[in-house]
Amino acid sequence: LRFLREETGVLLHADLIAGLPEEGWEQFADGFNRLWAVQPHAIQVGILKRLKGAPIQRHDDTCAMAYSPVPPYEVLQTHRLSFAQVQRLKRFARYFDLFVNSEDFPEALSWLWKTVDTPFDAFMGFSDWLWANTGRSHEFSLADRVMLLYRFLVERNAAAPDLLEATLRRDYHQVPGRTDRLSFPV
Repeated sequence: LRFLREETGVLLHADLIAGLPEEGWEQFADGFNRLWAVQPHAIQVGILKRLKGAPIQRHDDTCAMAYSPVPPYEVLQTHRLSFAQVQRLKRFARYFDLFVNSEDFPEALSWLWKTVDTPFDAFMGFSDWLWANTGRSHEFSLADRVMLLYRFLVERNAAAPDLLEATLRRDYHQVPGRTDRLSFPV
């Protein structure tokens, strides 16, 4: 991946799957951090899904793999990941898509990565905060996402509020023709 990123002109989109047999929280976090270090253009975080007849079922008993009974048959827990951990990773994946893969925050996200030591811990902290403060993982307008990122970064003292506001305004208005105004909390 590093060779592809550094030596070719290809757009690098990498998939990272949570819930694999024998992979626990720390192994997933380490995999995310190593993949982040390569800086692919996008990281698609997903939850393991079991297709009928797929060889993954050979791990069902030894790894205590439990899957949703309805499509897309996502893993619900394993012997290394609890149900609660899988749900946290599922929210992480959704929020990562909304905030990082959307490319709506090319400047402001640099502040997020500085809030703690590792990219996984930084984004998981944000993910947990989003869930605690909104109770949802869907139906966020861009303006909502701007304000949520702003509130989180201010609470974490990532930078001065006026600097964060200016950065988020630039990110928000990067799309030509966007003229609506943002009202930041005082």
